[in-house]
Amino acid sequence: ILSLEEPEAHLHPNAQRCVHEQLTKGIGQRIVSTHSPYVAGQAGLNEIVHFAKDGSGTGVSRLPELKSDDSRKIRREVMRSRGELLFARAVVLFEGETEEQALPIFAQHHWGQAPFQHGVAFVGVGGDGNYLPFLRTLNAIRVPWFIFSDGEPNARGRVERALKKVGEKLPHMNVVVLPNDRSIENYLVDEGYEDEMKSAVVEMRGPYDDGRARAAIKAEVDALDEPSLRALLSKKDNKVRMAPHWAAVILRASGRRSIPAAVRDLLERIDNVIGVSRDGVGR
Repeated sequence: ILSLEEPEAHLHPNAQRCVHEQLTKGIGQRIVSTHSPYVAGQAGLNEIVHFAKDGSGTGVSRLPELKSDDSRKIRREVMRSRGELLFARAVVLFEGETEEQALPIFAQHHWGQAPFQHGVAFVGVGGDGNYLPFLRTLNAIRVPWFIFSDGEPNARGRVERALKKVGEKLPHMNVVVLPNDRSIENYLVDEGYEDEMKSAVVEMRGPYDDGRARAAIKAEVDALDEPSLRALLSKKDNKVRMAPHWAAVILRASGRRSIPAAVRDLLERIDNVIGVSRDGVGR
């Protein structure tokens, strides 16, 4: 029996990945404790034993026996690139890069600290059809999960199907779906953030050589009517580029408007599960 405690110490990520491969060449039983997503990501799913605090004790869990296709998806979608969720206190799942850039900005404003300081991981699943392997993994290791989903019918339908396969359904206390079949950009316009979204467009088109150039773009954007603004915001090339800009502009709004209602709803649900108050202090 060979026991190793955190063999990844002082090793860069590629060297950490090599640790598991080197261990598999030995004989006998190997027991490795690790906090490295790179080491854990190289292990077989049936090799992983997950330890986590459970009240005053320690909870121990393993991934269930899975069909080969499900096992392949978890290895590809979760373990190889998102292994950090194995060590999270809570995980927020969403579809893509827009939310990946904007949600942590609002979370830091809400808590007064970076999300990782509370063990909260924000994880893009790479499309609204890819929730299932993440849900199965998180359920197996008993890490609380949350979903923030567009309200568009296709996106909502795929979330519903993934939930059904893990024995859940909508409405769900840990799932926030944007109302009125809206994408996040159109939802923000509905919520009265039209001026903030226009300011984000102006910021996105910078930097500007002089104030005159900026003023010309601002006048052009301010002249957009609502349908034209929605069309501009929905362009694929604009969505990801604009997300950090509109998040930063909205944060400057006063009072509760500094965080959109749906995002605030998500963060307050996380507060209730992991015991964090709005000022970042544990409860």
